[in-house]
Order: sequence, then structure tokens, then C-alpha cells
Amino acid sequence: MSDPDAAAASIASLPMYDFPELRPQTEALWRRLRTSFLDHGLSAPATLTRPDDLLAHWSDPALFLSQTCGLPFATKLKDNVICLGTPAYERIGCAPGSYCSEIVVRVDADAADLTRLGPVRVAINEWGSQSGRAALEVLLASLGPNIPPITEVIVTRGHRDSLRAVAADRADLAAIDCVTWQLARDQDPAAKRLRVLARTPQTPGLPLITSKANVDRVDAMRAAVTDALADLDPDIRRAMLICGFVPRDGADYGSLPIALADAASEQVFGDAAGTGLTGSA
Repeated sequence: MSDPDAAAASIASLPMYDFPELRPQTEALWRRLRTSFLDHGLSAPATLTRPDDLLAHWSDPALFLSQTCGLPFATKLKDNVICLGTPAYERIGCAPGSYCSEIVVRVDADAADLTRLGPVRVAINEWGSQSGRAALEVLLASLGPNIPPITEVIVTRGHRDSLRAVAADRADLAAIDCVTWQLARDQDPAAKRLRVLARTPQTPGLPLITSKANVDRVDAMRAAVTDALADLDPDIRRAMLICGFVPRDGADYGSLPIALADAASEQVFGDAAGTGLTGSA
């Protein structure tokens, strides 16, 4: 039986794809998850938290459930949290439980591929992002001498802000998490002014995590999430693209192209690699 006191002391969030337009669906998704947790005898908080400091939130021993980016999980969180797995998303062109980044430019950009770009301004959401920076950095580095010259790196603080920066001609290129890209195509007019120029290789999707304080509950939590995401209301599934759940553990994220050595990073981003910020959006 679940413990109401334990539920009151725990916290949960679903911050990665929490578009303002999808707030009702995000709340409904949490209600479905919470019902499934209760059905499996697990205490879960009644409401979602929307913290300003995500890294502190993810590191909190009271964390019951959240979704994080693969890069902070692999580099900063893995000793404090347990990976449960990742939702599977439809309409993103990736294997269940995996994702990639869409490299987007404006629809009127002439280049047929990355090697044919001229000097570009790049928008990234954060330097610590897997899909918005690390995956792009590795992809660009693979071009060798054909890498386009990067004249400016704009740190926007969000994938959606990055695609808007490109659409508004404040940047020329951005790497957008493919789930965010599909959601934006459904919700954001700015996405209509962009096209996909390239895709990064697939990697494990954004992990659902819990505090290591819940180590004895992991099997039950995975079962509860599996049941909840397999039986979503059609409106939630349609709006949020979720079509299932793929259990994973932390070892699956050890193969991420986390970052390049300093010299290679400077080869891609130039002076911006050392400053962390050369513009704003």
C-alpha cells in the first residue's frame, strides 16, 4: 500500500517537453503516471514541480521521477540517480527509445548539405546539452576540412528559442532535439520557416530518472511507467507523441558522444568554445 506521507515528501517533474501549449496534456500525463504508480503500490507526489534549477532538482534525494538530458545524466547525475528508461515517441523517425538531433536552417538556405554551408551563426540551447551542442559538435567535427566556418555561437537557453533564432535570422543553423522539432512543427509557426538539412546519429532518448533512494522500487516503477505509457489517452498520445516505454539503465548512456577534446572543440566552434557565450537570443 502507498504511503501518503512519503508521497508528500517526494517531488516529480516532466520538464523536457513541457510546452506552454501542452501544459494540460503534461498534467494529464502525470495523472495517468501517478495512477499507475499507485496501482503498483508506489507513493507518488500529487502534482508536478517546475523548478528553476533543474540540476539541483534532479540531484535532490527526494526526487521520485523526472526526465533529464543524456549529457547531464552521463556527466553529473549518474552517481545520484537511477535511469528507469525512456519514453518511445512516434513521428520522429527513430527506433523506440532513441532520438537524434535535426540540424535545421531556414527554408530559403541554398546549401544542400552541411559541407556546402558558408560562414554560419550557430544557435545552441546550452553548452551542457547533448542534442543541442554535443551531438552537433561531433557531427561537424566529422566533416574534417569541409566544416563550415562558424562566426558566432548564440546560447539561447532552450531548443525552441534556438529554432526561433534561426527562423528570425539571428542565427543560421541549430541542432534541435527531434521530439522538440516535431512538437514545434505542431505548435510553433516559427518551425514552418525552417527545414532539416541533416540529422545526427541516433542515441538513447532522454532518460526518466529517480533518486537512488528509490533503488528498491525500480522494478515496480518501470512496470508502472510501462503500463501507463502503453495505455495513454489518445489525445495525450497525439499531442505529446508518446507511444510506449523502453526500459534502460545507466550503462546505455556510456556510448554518448559526450564532447570533444578541447582542441577539437575549438576546431568546430573557434573562439566561442573557450568563452561559452558569444551572443544572445
